[in-house]
Parts: sequence; C-alpha cells; structure tokens
Amino acid sequence: MTNKGYDIGYINDIYIDLNYGSIEAFEISDGIVQDIISGRSIIPLIGELYLKKDYFFISKDACEEIIESERGLHKIFS
Repeated sequence: MTNKGYDIGYINDIYIDLNYGSIEAFEISDGIVQDIISGRSIIPLIGELYLKKDYFFISKDACEEIIESERGLHKIFS
C-alpha cells in the first residue's frame, strides 16, 4: 500500500542485492488475470518503507518509480 492507503497489489517476489544483503525491489502482483494480461510491476526500494499489521507501506517516491514489466499478453501483442 502507499502511505496514503492505496492498494497497489501483493508482494510476489523480493529482489536482493547479494553483495550487500539488502532488499533492492519488490515484484508486485495485481492478481492472476492482471499478471497474465499486463505482467507484474517492480517497485524499487526507495524512500520510506514501514510495516503495519500485514501491510508494507511505501512512499510516494517509490510509487512514482514503478517499473512495468515487459511480460504479459498486452506487451506481446502490442
């Protein structure tokens, strides 16, 4: 979720820098149908991140840097 409460999806995978052992980014799933159509998004770990109950909250800066994957049917057929 964003720090404003907007649900951006579920964490499907975590990218880790093996040299430093730090989290670099999260791969976000928006549901199986959306994953097939558009692919998953990648959110780099920048700005603030905090955990509250079962949710990670990310900053506006991280939301602005969401990377759309080049996978998914929409990308293949367009």
